[in-house]
Amino acid sequence: MRKGGAAAAAAAIAVGIVVALPATTMAGPVPDGERKVGQQWLSRLDPGLQIPRDHALRFARAAVATGLTKTEAARMLNDDRFAAAVGSPDQGMGLLEAMIANPDFIGDALLLLTDDRLTATGADSVQNALMEVVPEVRNAYLKDLGLLAVKGPAGVLVLVDIETGRDVQAGA
Repeated sequence: MRKGGAAAAAAAIAVGIVVALPATTMAGPVPDGERKVGQQWLSRLDPGLQIPRDHALRFARAAVATGLTKTEAARMLNDDRFAAAVGSPDQGMGLLEAMIANPDFIGDALLLLTDDRLTATGADSVQNALMEVVPEVRNAYLKDLGLLAVKGPAGVLVLVDIETGRDVQAGA
Protein backbone atom coordinates (compact mmCIF):
# COMPACT_ATOMS: atom_id res chain seq x y z
CA MET A 1 0.00 0.00 0.00
CA ARG A 2 1.36 3.46 -0.86
CA LYS A 3 2.27 5.74 2.02
CA GLY A 4 -0.66 8.10 1.36
CA GLY A 5 -3.04 5.17 1.03
CA ALA A 6 -1.88 3.69 4.31
CA ALA A 7 -2.38 7.01 6.10
CA ALA A 8 -5.85 7.37 4.62
CA ALA A 9 -6.69 3.81 5.69
CA ALA A 10 -5.49 4.52 9.24
CA ALA A 11 -7.58 7.68 9.35
CA ALA A 12 -10.65 5.83 8.09
CA ILE A 13 -10.14 3.12 10.71
CA ALA A 14 -9.73 5.71 13.46
CA VAL A 15 -12.80 7.71 12.47
CA GLY A 16 -14.83 4.50 12.09
CA ILE A 17 -13.93 3.40 15.61
CA VAL A 18 -14.79 6.74 17.18
CA VAL A 19 -18.11 6.88 15.33
CA ALA A 20 -19.03 3.21 15.83
CA LEU A 21 -18.36 2.83 19.53
CA PRO A 22 -20.88 4.39 21.86
CA ALA A 23 -19.71 6.89 24.43
CA THR A 24 -21.05 4.57 27.12
CA THR A 25 -18.06 2.30 26.48
CA MET A 26 -16.11 4.68 28.71
CA ALA A 27 -18.83 6.40 30.65
CA GLY A 28 -20.64 5.15 33.67
CA PRO A 29 -20.31 5.25 37.40
CA VAL A 30 -16.76 4.95 38.70
CA PRO A 31 -16.41 3.26 42.10
CA ASP A 32 -14.88 5.51 44.79
CA GLY A 33 -11.80 3.29 45.04
CA GLU A 34 -11.11 3.91 41.37
CA ARG A 35 -11.25 7.71 41.69
CA LYS A 36 -8.06 8.30 43.69
CA VAL A 37 -4.74 7.67 42.00
CA GLY A 38 -1.74 7.56 44.33
CA GLN A 39 1.85 6.38 44.15
CA GLN A 40 0.79 2.76 44.73
CA TRP A 41 -1.01 2.84 41.36
CA LEU A 42 2.40 2.89 39.66
CA SER A 43 2.84 -0.78 40.62
CA ARG A 44 0.26 -1.60 37.90
CA LEU A 45 2.67 -0.48 35.19
CA ASP A 46 5.02 -2.77 33.31
CA PRO A 47 8.55 -2.49 34.72
CA GLY A 48 10.03 -1.73 31.27
CA LEU A 49 7.70 1.19 30.58
CA GLN A 50 9.71 4.10 29.15
CA ILE A 51 7.26 6.76 30.30
CA PRO A 52 8.52 8.65 33.37
CA ARG A 53 6.62 7.77 36.54
CA ASP A 54 5.56 11.37 37.21
CA HIS A 55 4.07 11.61 33.71
CA ALA A 56 2.32 8.25 34.13
CA LEU A 57 0.80 9.34 37.42
CA ARG A 58 -0.39 12.67 36.01
CA PHE A 59 -1.84 10.85 33.00
CA ALA A 60 -3.73 8.42 35.25
CA ARG A 61 -5.15 11.26 37.33
CA ALA A 62 -6.30 13.08 34.18
CA ALA A 63 -7.83 9.87 32.80
CA VAL A 64 -9.72 9.14 36.01
CA ALA A 65 -10.96 12.74 36.13
CA THR A 66 -12.64 12.17 32.75
CA GLY A 67 -14.40 9.00 33.88
CA LEU A 68 -11.94 6.24 33.06
CA THR A 69 -10.93 3.76 35.74
CA LYS A 70 -7.43 3.35 37.12
CA THR A 71 -7.36 -0.05 35.43
CA GLU A 72 -8.14 1.49 32.03
CA ALA A 73 -5.41 4.11 32.52
CA ALA A 74 -2.86 1.40 33.39
CA ARG A 75 -3.97 -0.74 30.45
CA MET A 76 -3.44 2.22 28.11
CA LEU A 77 0.07 2.95 29.36
CA ASN A 78 0.98 -0.76 29.29
CA ASP A 79 -0.12 -1.04 25.65
CA ASP A 80 3.09 -0.86 23.58
CA ARG A 81 1.24 0.89 20.76
CA PHE A 82 0.04 3.66 23.06
CA ALA A 83 3.40 4.01 24.83
CA ALA A 84 5.11 4.39 21.43
CA ALA A 85 2.49 6.92 20.35
CA VAL A 86 2.72 9.34 23.26
CA GLY A 87 6.46 9.88 23.47
CA SER A 88 9.86 8.54 24.30
CA PRO A 89 12.66 9.53 26.66
CA ASP A 90 14.89 10.71 23.77
CA GLN A 91 12.21 12.66 21.88
CA GLY A 92 10.10 14.05 24.71
CA MET A 93 6.60 13.48 25.98
CA GLY A 94 4.79 16.28 24.17
CA LEU A 95 1.87 14.17 23.01
CA LEU A 96 1.37 12.71 26.49
CA GLU A 97 1.60 16.21 27.99
CA ALA A 98 -1.07 17.39 25.54
CA MET A 99 -3.37 14.57 26.66
CA ILE A 100 -2.77 15.42 30.32
CA ALA A 101 -3.54 19.08 29.64
CA ASN A 102 -6.63 18.16 27.58
CA PRO A 103 -8.01 14.99 29.20
CA ASP A 104 -10.87 14.73 26.70
CA PHE A 105 -8.27 13.45 24.19
CA ILE A 106 -7.66 10.40 26.42
CA GLY A 107 -11.04 8.89 25.64
CA ASP A 108 -10.31 9.13 21.91
CA ALA A 109 -7.04 7.29 22.45
CA LEU A 110 -8.75 4.58 24.50
CA LEU A 111 -11.19 3.96 21.67
CA LEU A 112 -8.36 3.67 19.16
CA LEU A 113 -6.69 0.99 21.27
CA THR A 114 -9.68 -1.29 20.68
CA ASP A 115 -8.57 -1.68 17.05
CA ASP A 116 -6.02 -4.49 16.85
CA ARG A 117 -5.17 -3.46 13.27
CA LEU A 118 -3.41 -0.34 14.51
CA THR A 119 0.30 -0.86 15.10
CA ALA A 120 3.04 0.71 17.23
CA THR A 121 4.78 2.41 14.29
CA GLY A 122 4.20 3.43 10.70
CA ALA A 123 1.28 4.71 8.72
CA ASP A 124 -1.16 2.34 10.46
CA SER A 125 0.04 3.28 13.95
CA VAL A 126 -1.98 4.38 16.94
CA GLN A 127 -0.01 7.63 16.89
CA ASN A 128 -0.93 8.38 13.28
CA ALA A 129 -4.58 7.50 13.88
CA LEU A 130 -4.67 9.65 17.03
CA MET A 131 -3.27 12.63 15.13
CA GLU A 132 -5.97 12.16 12.50
CA VAL A 133 -8.78 11.92 15.07
CA VAL A 134 -7.40 14.64 17.39
CA PRO A 135 -5.29 16.97 15.21
CA GLU A 136 -4.63 19.22 18.22
CA VAL A 137 -2.06 16.71 19.53
CA ARG A 138 -0.02 16.79 16.31
CA ASN A 139 1.90 19.97 17.17
CA ALA A 140 2.49 18.81 20.73
CA TYR A 141 4.34 15.85 19.26
CA LEU A 142 6.10 17.84 16.54
CA LYS A 143 7.31 20.45 19.04
CA ASP A 144 9.49 17.78 20.64
CA LEU A 145 11.15 17.37 17.23
CA GLY A 146 11.62 21.12 16.74
CA LEU A 147 8.81 21.31 14.20
CA LEU A 148 5.37 22.81 13.84
CA ALA A 149 2.58 22.02 11.36
CA VAL A 150 0.86 25.07 9.93
CA LYS A 151 -1.52 25.59 7.05
CA GLY A 152 0.31 26.95 4.06
CA PRO A 153 -1.08 29.39 1.48
CA ALA A 154 -2.77 26.54 -0.43
CA GLY A 155 -4.45 25.27 2.76
CA VAL A 156 -2.11 22.28 2.97
CA LEU A 157 -0.25 21.40 6.17
CA VAL A 158 3.39 22.45 5.98
CA LEU A 159 6.13 21.46 8.42
CA VAL A 160 8.06 24.45 9.75
CA ASP A 161 11.32 24.42 11.70
CA ILE A 162 10.55 26.25 14.96
CA GLU A 163 14.00 27.87 15.24
CA THR A 164 14.32 29.15 11.68
CA GLY A 165 10.69 29.47 10.63
CA ARG A 166 11.56 27.77 7.33
CA ASP A 167 9.45 25.14 5.62
CA VAL A 168 10.80 21.63 6.02
CA GLN A 169 10.39 19.59 2.86
CA ALA A 170 10.23 15.82 2.96
CA GLY A 171 13.45 14.26 1.76
CA ALA A 172 15.35 17.56 1.68
